[in-house]
Amino acid sequence: MVARDVTEQRRTEERLRNQKNYSRALIESSPDALLATDIRLNITDVNEKTAQLTGYSRQELLRSPLPSLFTDAALAAQAAHKALSELVKDYQLTIRTADGADVPVSFNASQFKDAQGEVRGVFASARDISEHQRLERERSLLASIVTSSEEAIYSETPEGIVNSWNGGAEKLLGYSAQEMIGRNITVCIPLERRVESLEHLRRVLRKEGIQQFQTVRRRKDGSVVDVSITMSPIVDKAGGVSGIALIARDITQRKHFEEELTKARDEALEGARLKSEFLANMSHEIRTPLNSMVGLGGILLDSNLSGEQQSLVRELHDTNEGLLAIINDILDFSKMSVGKLLFEVVDFELEKVIAATLSLLAVRARKKRLEVAMSIEPDTPGILRGDPGRLRQVLANLLSNAVKFTDRGEIVVRASKVSESPSTAMLRFEVRDTGIGIPEQAQGQLFRAFTQVGDRPQEGTGLGLAIARTLVEQMGGSIGVLSAPGTGSTFWFTAKFAKSGSGVAPLAAARGLSLEGLSVLVVDDNETSRAILKSQLGSLKMTVDSLPDAAQAMETLQARARAGRPYSIALLDVEMPGVNGLELAQMIRGTPETATTILILLSSARRSVEDHRIISALNIATCLDKPAAPSELYDALTNALASKLGLPPEAIAGLGSPEVPREVAALELAGAPGRKPHVLLAEDNAGNRKVALWQLDNSAVARTR
Repeated sequence: MVARDVTEQRRTEERLRNQKNYSRALIESSPDALLATDIRLNITDVNEKTAQLTGYSRQELLRSPLPSLFTDAALAAQAAHKALSELVKDYQLTIRTADGADVPVSFNASQFKDAQGEVRGVFASARDISEHQRLERERSLLASIVTSSEEAIYSETPEGIVNSWNGGAEKLLGYSAQEMIGRNITVCIPLERRVESLEHLRRVLRKEGIQQFQTVRRRKDGSVVDVSITMSPIVDKAGGVSGIALIARDITQRKHFEEELTKARDEALEGARLKSEFLANMSHEIRTPLNSMVGLGGILLDSNLSGEQQSLVRELHDTNEGLLAIINDILDFSKMSVGKLLFEVVDFELEKVIAATLSLLAVRARKKRLEVAMSIEPDTPGILRGDPGRLRQVLANLLSNAVKFTDRGEIVVRASKVSESPSTAMLRFEVRDTGIGIPEQAQGQLFRAFTQVGDRPQEGTGLGLAIARTLVEQMGGSIGVLSAPGTGSTFWFTAKFAKSGSGVAPLAAARGLSLEGLSVLVVDDNETSRAILKSQLGSLKMTVDSLPDAAQAMETLQARARAGRPYSIALLDVEMPGVNGLELAQMIRGTPETATTILILLSSARRSVEDHRIISALNIATCLDKPAAPSELYDALTNALASKLGLPPEAIAGLGSPEVPREVAALELAGAPGRKPHVLLAEDNAGNRKVALWQLDNSAVARTR
């Protein structure tokens, strides 16, 4: 038996094993592909990175010729053979991967020897440089763009030291790159602009975003140039701002163009102002004689003319009125253009403004046999402070359009309160018609100047609604339309008015005499008119019933009379189909049970001489033109009651009223019997003077020219 101590041998083996493991760990931890070959350049070992880079497994790579991995095998073989004798560095080769892709690599190789110093093969590394090449291409492209750019592009440190300067900067500011790199940029910034530039720099350093601003820069020759500066941060890998990139653009020409445009705009505005002033003055000069022509036409229409003469004068009168409306639109538009549209501030009664406006359109509406109605909500303030003329102008424009585009049906004007404060009230007005309607796509153009919508032959300037919009906006409101073809239109607008210091009571509370409990029957074939009359009478706390035709009216009147509850008053529409209002009045008067009912007629058409004879014979209390304003209706009711009670009208009409009754006012105007009050008329236009004198003559007063 032989015993041998192998302790040292085992220690040596353990040491060699550890060295091998250590070497393998180093090889595997490398970010590069590492390969070992024998003297014939066949691969004997690779790390895992090589398998990842090439796409081949370790088993596939072992024993394979090293040059076969590259697209240019000859160049790879040349580099590997060279490595057997000397160090090979940074050869640019391309590996062809298992899936056919080409990967550029940086190839490095050296010989390795055995323990006896004999060369046994090559040890090589291949580093993927595809990303590096991409970045280099981008840097090269960016550098080319910066170098060739006409704009001044440069960079500086956070302290303002220039570290790059392109040709555009040289051209713009006159300094070469050699003169500026390493120098502070303040040499190009005028003293009075340094605080401004420093503030923008601080914002970039605080990461407040890219700064863009207009300023000036000083050139090498001392001149200054207008520039637009874009200042951007240069961010390092840690996210900090390591520098500033700047682009400076010469805006001298642009500034010159802007100055020229501003000058041209100012000249155009001044020219437009002068033209508008001239147009406004000319419109005024034209309007004065036109007023005279309209007035003279009215005088002729009230004179004894033959039928043909009446027709001709009527056509002339209507034409003059249309022309006057056009001139008025042009005058107002001209005033708006130069900011001279004036508003007065006076106390006015809302009801009277609406009623007066409706009366202007009543004749045209009657010709087309249109039903016209007005409704004022009971809680609406009755006495307001503002410009009644401008309110009337807007209403007249909307009503004129309603009459123009409505061939049958009705036109309704409504006023209501939107909101109220101790000193002001916001009101809403609506003009609803049953006309042709307006397509939705055309509604947005309605309130633009010189725009007309529709396929009918148009008349006018196309300014009316544009003027209405401006007036409404000046009155603190807005305007709009709700419409669809074939369903009619509802034009609405809001306006703010001050409350009058002389009284702001709602219309329902503005009258003195209480009619509470009195029964009244409304007979009208138009549903809207019935509803409005019922609301008006109901606000007076009267007991109201309404019916659409004469047959139902007679039946109800007789039934109520037989039951001992006869109606005190009946309101009858004259223009009902079938049995009209006059015929119904005759039936009521001819029936003993209903003969004593007070009758008031409502008519939307001119009454003939025969109608007046019938009205007189039937003892009709009064006949009101439709639409009847609430105050007119109230006065008619109180006067009718006074007449039936045998009292003078003023005994009832003035009870509790803040106004002096019209009858008393008429007596005061007339003065003592046999005397005429004297009126001084001052008017430079002869035609207008003649119209005014004719009107004074017809009012039975003395006059002095």
